[in-house]
Amino acid sequence: MEYKKQLADLIKTVKANARATGGKLTNEEITRRLGKKSRTYLSDLLNPDGPNVTQSHILVFKQVFANELQGATLPAAPKDPLNRERAYIKTLVQRLASLEARLSNRDKKIILTEIEQDTILNLKELEGQ
Repeated sequence: MEYKKQLADLIKTVKANARATGGKLTNEEITRRLGKKSRTYLSDLLNPDGPNVTQSHILVFKQVFANELQGATLPAAPKDPLNRERAYIKTLVQRLASLEARLSNRDKKIILTEIEQDTILNLKELEGQ
């Protein structure tokens, strides 16, 4: 039962972070991103009488929704003077990821995820957490 509660909490977090950034994430979308065909996959898993939720379910969910679980980031305000610099940095990160993907024969999305994770770690270190 502990894994069912953990999965339910993860789903709530992902949906809340999506809402905070102006999006909406439905159970069907979550199911699709998890690679499942059944529309009722999540409700079946979370049903107390449904199949057991395992640690594997939790790990797969965390992997698929890693970006959403890192927290919501709000878009910059219009006319913010830092937007130009942010755009430069974003462009450089995209180009770096494209170059690394070509050189290492890896998927660009995976490299972008790794860069994001490294950025979060460095930010926490700089903020003294």
